[in-house]
Amino acid sequence: MKRINNILIMLISFLATILVVWYFVKGDVKEERQNEEQQVTTEESGDDKQQEVKLNKDEVLKINERTFKKQDIEFLRNIQKAQIDVAAKEDTSGDASFYKQKIKDQDSENLQLQNQVELEAVALLGKEKGYEIDKSDLKKEVESFKKKHQSSEYYKEAEKLFEEEQFYQSLEKFVHDQMMRDRVIEEIKKIKKADNPKLKGQELDFEVRQYFDDLYKDAVNDLTISTNYK
Repeated sequence: MKRINNILIMLISFLATILVVWYFVKGDVKEERQNEEQQVTTEESGDDKQQEVKLNKDEVLKINERTFKKQDIEFLRNIQKAQIDVAAKEDTSGDASFYKQKIKDQDSENLQLQNQVELEAVALLGKEKGYEIDKSDLKKEVESFKKKHQSSEYYKEAEKLFEEEQFYQSLEKFVHDQMMRDRVIEEIKKIKKADNPKLKGQELDFEVRQYFDDLYKDAVNDLTISTNYK
């Protein structure tokens, strides 16, 4: 009997040790539960709070309440390739290798996720600051974008991803977010020029970029982001 009691005490002590260890490491553990329909991931938000985020099987990214499927990331990849492609054709310097590499770089999944996060973060930042994009200006900019890029093979690849209405909505959102980013940068320039009227050229660009990067980092830290990409 004494031997049995000793064994029980040892088992209880062992289990207690496991529980104590688990308590201290559980904050660093991310659990994933996967079934046929959805994947549950735990991601850390900007305020260091962990939140359980549910992604459907066909979803690859979630930023706050907005979800993105693989087609959305492919759309962004091809649209950005189209921009580089057109820029290459407009560049008369003859340095084609630079643009070829830029296009190749867009195949990185991590880069596209970062690009999507940046667009979303800056769009939300502009919205928080009360900036708005006029609907008529947006419509004109979308038509201008289409006219400029529709001959690119990459633009045509992007068109194939969605039905016509969905493609237009995705293109409109992309153009909107780029316009919002430009608006944020323009406002930063005004602030920097007001602080120091002598700033110009590369010095001004450096100050603007630094200010923008700080705002961007703060905006990203306020996002809750989850991805199914490994």
